[in-house]
Amino acid sequence: MGEEGRDYTLVADIAGVVSGFVVCQCVVGELSVHNVAVAPGAQRQGLASSLLRRAIAEAGKEAQRCLLEVRASNAPALALYRRLGFGEDGRRPNYYPCAGGREDAVLMSLESGAERERA
Repeated sequence: MGEEGRDYTLVADIAGVVSGFVVCQCVVGELSVHNVAVAPGAQRQGLASSLLRRAIAEAGKEAQRCLLEVRASNAPALALYRRLGFGEDGRRPNYYPCAGGREDAVLMSLESGAERERA
């Protein structure tokens, strides 16, 4: 993760199969998480939290804060981020398109050194 302003991808490989990834960027002391994905068959096994913890740890020297946004309807992701210590900073109304029109993006952040998983 060392270069400022560069995107990084961390990949989880299980038995030669890409099972998850996180894409992030460290700019001006902030780590922005752009995408976290885990294959359906590998979900609910701690892969997303492991990837996020690793990204946060690797950016730790450069980033004082980690930022992300998530669909308001994505309850599993919201629960994961809260377990890791992320707090809600606000919302972007009508940000994501969805079947019923549009839904809010929940803006979340984690201060450096605050990462923890309670469950």
